[in-house]
Amino acid sequence: MKVRRKRGLVSYQMQFPLVLKRVYKSAYLSRYNNCLNKGDTPERAEELAKSYATSQAKKLSMSYEANPLKYYCPNKSGIEVIDTFANSTKDTDTPIILYSAGNGIGKSESALQIMMNLILAPKNGYFEQGVFLNWKYPKRIWYITTGTVIKSRVMPFLEKVFRTTQVDNSKKITLPVTYKDTKEGSAHTKTVTFSNGWVLEFKTHDQDLKEFESASVGLIICDEPVPEKIYRALLSRRRLGCIMLLPMTPLDMEPYIEEEILGKIEDEIPGYFIIYGSVWEASTRLNPLRGHLKHEIIESMIEGYDEDEMEARINGIPTHFSERIYSTFDSKNIVDPKDFPIEQATLYIQAVDPHDGRPCAVVYCAIMPNGRKIFFADTPTDHTKPFWKMKRLSTAKEEVAEWIKVEEAYNLPSYKMKRIMDRHFGWQVRGGKTLSKIYYDAGEGSGRSFMFYASYKSNGEENEITYGHNIVREGFNNILEDGYPEIVVWNSCYHIINGTKKYIRKRPTSKADMAKAVGGTVIVEKYKDFNDAVRYACCANHSAYVKSIGRRTKRKRVERMPKYYNYANRRV
Repeated sequence: MKVRRKRGLVSYQMQFPLVLKRVYKSAYLSRYNNCLNKGDTPERAEELAKSYATSQAKKLSMSYEANPLKYYCPNKSGIEVIDTFANSTKDTDTPIILYSAGNGIGKSESALQIMMNLILAPKNGYFEQGVFLNWKYPKRIWYITTGTVIKSRVMPFLEKVFRTTQVDNSKKITLPVTYKDTKEGSAHTKTVTFSNGWVLEFKTHDQDLKEFESASVGLIICDEPVPEKIYRALLSRRRLGCIMLLPMTPLDMEPYIEEEILGKIEDEIPGYFIIYGSVWEASTRLNPLRGHLKHEIIESMIEGYDEDEMEARINGIPTHFSERIYSTFDSKNIVDPKDFPIEQATLYIQAVDPHDGRPCAVVYCAIMPNGRKIFFADTPTDHTKPFWKMKRLSTAKEEVAEWIKVEEAYNLPSYKMKRIMDRHFGWQVRGGKTLSKIYYDAGEGSGRSFMFYASYKSNGEENEITYGHNIVREGFNNILEDGYPEIVVWNSCYHIINGTKKYIRKRPTSKADMAKAVGGTVIVEKYKDFNDAVRYACCANHSAYVKSIGRRTKRKRVERMPKYYNYANRRV
């Protein structure tokens, strides 16, 4: 029923209702046998035993109500979160712990228990370890959630813990620590100051970014995922050491979590942890000692879940991957260069997606006699960091020089080259020149022509991007006679592979989003650049009609180009 640890604190091994039943049964049997031994009749012994057992159960219930920390009994993943938190600072002073669990498992309860056993020192044997016994970071906590959760969940828990007097086995105990909360003009509590030096600050997802600056924080709890801009700001608050705890149901998981946390966990970088939790851990039928929800209730909850939400809501498996645009792109499309040589290609395509703040996203594709498209190179050739973290440091001339190096390395003949550039951005006028003309000029004198065709238009039935997605998706799925996909990517193409795996749409959250057709929600911008270039390459032989929107604006005067360059404006 319970286990004592070194300092004598109790770790309860079952939920309180079971503790109560066992206490009642034990008290009843003990008093009943005593009464019989004293000569009472069975009827009288039963009456006295029931009265005594009820009084003992009542005292225990009062103690439980007054001591939510003492009687806390975590489930399997809850224990793992506590143990991970307690020992997370062995290799780093800034660990990040992701608790990805299903609905109803008790994620928020775990976070609150961790927080209060830290502020008040361990009150329960599960917390009698690690940082709970020796906290060396700032005594300032940021709890980031919604105003509703603060009012309806966190503050009631705090008030329950900090009652003026607590009843424990009929003894009145006054807590040595007190607190004062202030709202500072807000609808919910903003700051809680404790008499032992701890400060708890509540923040919400909709606060201005300036509200997440300045302070040095020792513990940050993000109850459900925060927007990326807030996450970035939080990282700077850890300068004196800090533990970040992220309990969440990964239904609306921000892409940065996959990149910044799951990716680093996969790479076994110290200081990053993940604990998964299934709602079935909470089932009283499957886990009679630690479960706190009836099995039938869990089943009724699950019946109402959408199919694509099941894994997240039940087992805590991230679902932003269910919003992947190319969901079937996998290991079958990523190939070894020696198995797919490009020397016999009938055409080589360079597709360019230009940018203002970053280098161009560039892909090279070989069109083979059997119709296969082999993506064999990408630039920038710097593969040490994701493209979306890069900034433009090079000129157009330097970029073209990098392209030439790639083309010379693969012996790509100029007469087999076709160059394509985004028809929107590539033909915008900058200082009297289009971007396509700027790159054409940058390549002059190199011995290679950098004339660009404009990228495709849609087929009239679908918008341009959707049409392109369908062409690429079909290529990833279509298997040719040799048993391999129509579109393959060399495993050396870091930017193409990285971008394609992470190419997702924002998960619909509002009614308006949910009413949109499949493919109608917003694409996450940061991962789209190389996918745009891939789309241009795959649609090089497709052209059709796109409706114009609004009035035409007066054309700016553009510097004339050589006559032969007129081909650059042809649609292919």
